[in-house]
Amino acid sequence: MSWIILLISTFLILFSKRAFSHICRILAGHYHQTVTMAAARELEDYLETGRYKDGLSKCNKLLKKSPANNQLLYFKANFLFSLTQHDEANQILDQLCSRNPPIVDLMLISDLDELATMAVADEYPRALSNGPRAGKLWTNATNAAGKNGVIAINQKRFSTAVNEQRWQDAATALIAMKKADPTNKRYKLAHIAIQQLLSEADKDEKVSGMNRILAFRTLKMTPVEDSAQLRLLMNLYRRQGQKKDMIEALDSFKDKKDDKLAKQIMTDWPFTREKIQLYIAESRWQELFDVCSSLLGEASTDGTLRVRDDWVVWDGLVKASSKLGKTDAIPDITEKDDWRIKRLQMMAKVQASVLSETETDANAKSEKTLQSAKDFFNEWQTYPFCYGDIKEFMDELPAETQQDFLKHVSDSSMKLTNTETKRSAKASDLLTAEINSLKFQYRINIGIAKPEAQVIKNFATECIKLMETSSQSKLRLSDACYLAVSALIRLYELEKDITYLFQAAYLLETGPVTEDAHPGKVLLVYLETELGLHSLAMRQYASLRVREIQQETMAHSLLTRISVNHPFALDQRGETSVDPYEIIDNALDMFFATDKKLAHSQSSLMKQGQCDLIFELQELRDTLEHSLTRRMLILEQCRMARLTDNPFHPRTPDIRPSVLKYWTEDLKDSRDYAETFNFDGNGTESTPERRLHSGGKIPNTNWISQAIVSEDVWALLSNRPTVCAKPSSVTEDEAAAFAEAGDKELTPTEKSLAKPWAQLLQATKSLLGTDETKPDTGLLDRLATSISELSPSDMLGTQTSSGLPPSSYTLQPYYLLLDLLRSSAFFCNIATEVEKKKRQGNRLPPQIIQRVRDAVAKHFSALQTLAREQKAKIDGRDMVQALREGVTGDAMAEAEFLSQGIRNFANKAEASALDAWEGVLKVRLGLK
Repeated sequence: MSWIILLISTFLILFSKRAFSHICRILAGHYHQTVTMAAARELEDYLETGRYKDGLSKCNKLLKKSPANNQLLYFKANFLFSLTQHDEANQILDQLCSRNPPIVDLMLISDLDELATMAVADEYPRALSNGPRAGKLWTNATNAAGKNGVIAINQKRFSTAVNEQRWQDAATALIAMKKADPTNKRYKLAHIAIQQLLSEADKDEKVSGMNRILAFRTLKMTPVEDSAQLRLLMNLYRRQGQKKDMIEALDSFKDKKDDKLAKQIMTDWPFTREKIQLYIAESRWQELFDVCSSLLGEASTDGTLRVRDDWVVWDGLVKASSKLGKTDAIPDITEKDDWRIKRLQMMAKVQASVLSETETDANAKSEKTLQSAKDFFNEWQTYPFCYGDIKEFMDELPAETQQDFLKHVSDSSMKLTNTETKRSAKASDLLTAEINSLKFQYRINIGIAKPEAQVIKNFATECIKLMETSSQSKLRLSDACYLAVSALIRLYELEKDITYLFQAAYLLETGPVTEDAHPGKVLLVYLETELGLHSLAMRQYASLRVREIQQETMAHSLLTRISVNHPFALDQRGETSVDPYEIIDNALDMFFATDKKLAHSQSSLMKQGQCDLIFELQELRDTLEHSLTRRMLILEQCRMARLTDNPFHPRTPDIRPSVLKYWTEDLKDSRDYAETFNFDGNGTESTPERRLHSGGKIPNTNWISQAIVSEDVWALLSNRPTVCAKPSSVTEDEAAAFAEAGDKELTPTEKSLAKPWAQLLQATKSLLGTDETKPDTGLLDRLATSISELSPSDMLGTQTSSGLPPSSYTLQPYYLLLDLLRSSAFFCNIATEVEKKKRQGNRLPPQIIQRVRDAVAKHFSALQTLAREQKAKIDGRDMVQALREGVTGDAMAEAEFLSQGIRNFANKAEASALDAWEGVLKVRLGLK
């Protein structure tokens, strides 16, 4: 036996997992007829390396000796599907699925099921079943098996279907398992959950409604036996919008005082918390008031309330009281109460004065809110949460009352910069109180009031001085730094002077980053990207160690428009290379790997009887599958490869079905633009991340549509698959329309190039069409005119006359123009090859092609000249001067710990700026 174990171990090392599975089946004799291990490995190698024609030829030779061999027929069908010879591949697949006696080997069945998936991969809407032939394969195997075999076969079918989100197949597998083992409750609950997912995925409203009703009725008739089943019930009701049924389900346990399950559920805080939120959603104010006042009235023996410090209860009580006209409903705090309870009680008083509907006098209401806010600040000013707890309530006050509050805050707050208060309190408490005071000042006087520049400069200067004082006291610099940075960003937006952004970047580089403060590091990526210091931004991003699902929410911070910011790998002497192409590749790998993990977890939940969690995992899978970020990164990588001549394997096949609608409709946008701090208002629209990103032009579906057009041009000319199965067919007028519609997501240069790209796409399709396709001379003439009339000087705008960083606003138009020029040059090269009969296609008028060639060469030369001029202006001495410029620069120069690093940061910025312009000069036209 030892030699057998040794042999198997050797195979595990030498062969891929998939190849080894085939060889195991050969050793086990599972196939009707077998091929040699060497042949199996060779065929598997053809598949893995993409040599489909060679593999098919080898397969045909082997089939001459064993024409009925299931394994060889599987390989042949696989090669044919890979070569898009679908008709013959489908015939073989039909033959295998209809075998009599049926195929019962689970590994081969799974392989054939995978082939069936390939056949329907591009059906849109996405197929919820592999179809009748794959169904026949599984059914025949089920019918040929005993009870245990039925369970094993359909568990495999279930997990395979869940993996591919084929909910109809998953439901069918569960029905078979229920039939084989009718007493197993897990199969029944899993079937209900899958029925709900099937109803959500089915685009047929009638069928979807039928499945939804079936899931609803089945679960409602099933007695609740444990909390997991109740959670499943609640999740299903929530997804169907049945809030009243959710309340009814929770209330049904109130009168079962002696029931063990009822006691467990009534004391399970998440269920009580959900009930409060449901009462608010359904405006059931009296019931809300009763449950919240009851909870807040029950104190435990140690003096803390049973609900601890959950704001949901206080919030519910306040909202119910205001609607019912009840005053003084907020319970008093005793000496035994925890400080957290006191905090929430005082916070509730502020909210109650804001929401009160009994007080009709607006002035009296404002005064009451003001007094509650003053009391709250007096009590909690030395705690970090003071500002965050009541900031939104302050927004509701009239401007005059807001100023009264600010005066109180300024007069009563303890200050680290006040030498008298230093003697009577801890330095850290003084700093926190002063920070809270400054946050309120910023929000009201800058974020809301939008003052003149001098007011903002004075505020920024005060914050920079506080950073110095904090440094001397060895206290945290982060909050003072963030306030100063927020003010500098406001000044940049007001005066359009990049000096302020440069100073803000230096503050973040010197202050909170040294404290490992995450928000500062994230914002520094945005700032350095906007400044055109992309090598610094990439290294800063690497330090964030973005992993797993964070790629979906954070990758955009660096990788949005990375292909027109810094498409080349960064390789500085003595330092590790940073390649943006690899960064995107790693991010894209996450989507596939994480989806597989989630699918495996969904399948496992059924076995564990935790079907209530299936929905939560599905929400994550939906987010990854329909991810806008994922599509954006794929297209960024495509453009990066175009600009750098990077030989690459496009990741466009990652998105299936391969149709335009699936690329652009019903997308999930999980990009987090609130990762740092926001003192300017509520919501993500006012965050510095969103405002900084390419001037607030955040890519969305119109950006994706335009990016697909440009990639399709290059793909067609390169004779490789386009983004979707069918190339984009956008017309000139349509391109102009979506450019106009995308005003909030496209930069001015992207908008102006939309029409020339559409013209180039149509011209490319005309060039590479069949002999019957007549080239449109008018289109070609319009393309030549568009290319000739491109005005780089207008698109590039006024170039900087100083040695400051270039800014992404300056760099991006260079790369966008170079991308169009390179593709136009490629078009001319292929047109020449067609003219010389070196490539099949339609001959185009040589005069028009020459016009395009001349214009492309002219514009490329002009761009190169401008880029060299801009590179020559970069000067570290100008950057040092910029960091010391104005009152904010004076404050930094006077601060000892800030002044020491100015020259070093300027030197790093100078090297990064030079690197940015060198990237532009690396792009080659490629015109032959």
